[in-house]
Amino acid sequence: MEIEHLNTRRNVAALGIAGAASFSLLWSGAALLDGAWVFGEMTLSELGDPSRPADLVFNMGCVLAGVLLGLFAYGMHRLQAGRWLRASSTLLMLASVFLIGVGLFPIHVELLHNFFAVAFFATLLAAISASAAGDWGRGGRGRVMAAASAVMALLPLLLLAFASLPLAEAWAAILAMAWAVMRSVDLLV
Repeated sequence: MEIEHLNTRRNVAALGIAGAASFSLLWSGAALLDGAWVFGEMTLSELGDPSRPADLVFNMGCVLAGVLLGLFAYGMHRLQAGRWLRASSTLLMLASVFLIGVGLFPIHVELLHNFFAVAFFATLLAAISASAAGDWGRGGRGRVMAAASAVMALLPLLLLAFASLPLAEAWAAILAMAWAVMRSVDLLV
């Protein structure tokens, strides 16, 4: 592998890890600063309500993560082979735009916020599912990644069907960030 190509892969992987880390840290920070937000009982978007103490932290986390994950998806699109993995990165680019919309249009801007939130999670789960299809044909590590991606896409849907929207949404966000890190690490090995 030539040095320039390796550096490109490292840079793209760094964007994915930075996007996942920024969202995770700013979401956690907003929850800690808020103090009244309850995991699994309240939606993530409630942290972005302007009447809450950490709204700017959470909304900034959505925008920053959206930008970083969008750049990551663009880089992955250029590096990936196969139509399913390229479709996955395209869907992730679109999901990133929707995540930025979640941060720019907080929960009190109800109509726009609901559109961006639903579009983000639907597109994100589609991106994860498409990556599972693309990874399956890559052999050993690809099959492990495909199985992990399938679980990461299916678990939030099961929680949505059998538990609550806030719990399903929180786990979807956690698993999505884990998926971005997994995809990033895959670029490095």
